[in-house]
Amino acid sequence: IAAMGWNLGTALLQPFGITQGMVRVGPKWVMKGMNQWIGSAARMQSVTDDMYAESSFMRLRSQTMNREINEIRNKIGTAGFAGKAALQFRETFFYMIVKAQLIADTPIWLGAKEKALASGFAPDVAIAHADQAVIDSQGSGHIKDLATVQRGSPMKKLFTNFMSYFQTTFNLTVDSFARTKFTNPLDIGRLGVDLFLLYSLPIILQHFVREAWIK
Repeated sequence: IAAMGWNLGTALLQPFGITQGMVRVGPKWVMKGMNQWIGSAARMQSVTDDMYAESSFMRLRSQTMNREINEIRNKIGTAGFAGKAALQFRETFFYMIVKAQLIADTPIWLGAKEKALASGFAPDVAIAHADQAVIDSQGSGHIKDLATVQRGSPMKKLFTNFMSYFQTTFNLTVDSFARTKFTNPLDIGRLGVDLFLLYSLPIILQHFVREAWIK
């Protein structure tokens, strides 16, 4: 809570996770998802509501975005009025971060779903593909989605705080190298684009945001 609660700086950086979604799903499909979502406030709310109706994972995303938020937001509160007040107060800690994360999650989810449907998958399977695309590119606080080192004892947790982002970046990097044929110049070029989207572009964007808003 001390590191992330009510943290405007962290909230401003959340949307840049969309570049990882481009590596996982493909820039074309993420932009299709963005085009489907962006518009008037009513349109964006309608598309978001439809997404929540189709995917329980996305509907509960605010509670399970990463391990730290998952543990804090899902603690059992004290009974009675004081407990309810404490719960409502706790809900405010990550509100900005969760809403900002939607700017990355929603286009990725919509784009991954459209890509799966275009590949001939049934709607329910396409939704599962979209959920997994968000998990793979943005991380998740569900136990099943955590690396082994992130689970278990308090000592392990102590040294893996806020590790989810770096874990997803590492996994996407490994995937990019694994699908690259180094005898094919086109594949090497695609690997360069992936690495730019994973490492260079987010840092460049973060630099300008920090200079403009945070410092």
